[in-house]
Amino acid sequence: MSVLKLPKISLGRSYSPLIGLDITTSSIKLIELSHSGGQYRVEAYAAEPTPHNSINEKAIVDAAAVGDAIRRAVKRSGVRARECAVAISGDAAITKSVQMPKNLSDAELEQQTEMQADQYIPFPMKEVSYDF
Repeated sequence: MSVLKLPKISLGRSYSPLIGLDITTSSIKLIELSHSGGQYRVEAYAAEPTPHNSINEKAIVDAAAVGDAIRRAVKRSGVRARECAVAISGDAAITKSVQMPKNLSDAELEQQTEMQADQYIPFPMKEVSYDF
């Protein structure tokens, strides 16, 4: 299992550029955004057609072909950022709000989150990535 730590976005401060990646059955799109002075700026962009039969409506079927297309888009766009946020469809995500005591340490919060997630996620936790 892995825990995703997403970058914090706050207005008024500069942050390292971030790549956004959108993978669909028809195309793979990426964009590099920077943020400074309360505004976003597009630093780079590229789109590649999704290789035929590499993705069905629910999953990536041919990870190597999709990876090659992503590499082509990265090379063509010239992105320099090293952090990426990936878009997934709502059907591929599970969301659940849970209440926990506010005085938990980070380690306790992570442990509680894992125990709660195990109750609601219909997959082995070793195959799951989650964020809280």
